[in-house]
Parts: sequence; C-alpha cells; structure tokens
Amino acid sequence: MDNSRIIDDLSRVAGGAFTVLSALGKQVQSNIKDQMGDKFSSPAAADDIARLQGVVTKLRIEQENLKSRIAELEAMLGKKAPTKKAAPAAKPKAKAKPAAKAKPKKRA
Repeated sequence: MDNSRIIDDLSRVAGGAFTVLSALGKQVQSNIKDQMGDKFSSPAAADDIARLQGVVTKLRIEQENLKSRIAELEAMLGKKAPTKKAAPAAKPKAKAKPAAKAKPKKRA
C-alpha cells in the first residue's frame, strides 16, 4: 500500500466535500434572503411601516407640545423648568450630637 496515495485520495475527497458544502451553504443563504426579502417588500408590509412612521411622528409632535405646555405652566407658577431630570431631594440628616465628655470620677 502506498500511504501517500491514500492520503492524496482522502485530501481530494475532503476538498470535494468542502466545495459541495460551501456551495450548498451559499444556496441556502441565497434562498433565505430571497424569502425574507419577499416578506418585507410586500405592499402590506410597506403600508404597515408607513402607518407606524406616522404614529411615531404624531407622538413626537405631541411630546414636544406637552413639553412646551409644561414650560408655560411652570413659568406661570414662577418655577424654572429643569434641564435634566432632577434626582429626588435627600432629606437633611439630623446633626449628630457631640459625644458627652466623661466626667472624672470623684475619689473618696
């Protein structure tokens, strides 16, 4: 038996298997892309996306209007609108009492 010939044949088989599996993987990937592309390019999906964009735009406008109304109301109350969300105010801690000085014991 010629070991180099067996190894040569095995490497050809492995190379051929790799080529076949690589081509199969590319074909599967292409099929998945085609199927996913069809689902997202349908007219119904485009309508859903447009509808969602409209809702988001409407909510952003409403949020800006509410911010301006809050600023107006705070101005009427004489408060300034906070620029950042303020952390809740911590309660002031009670002052610690100074340690009582030890009185010297009377000697009898």
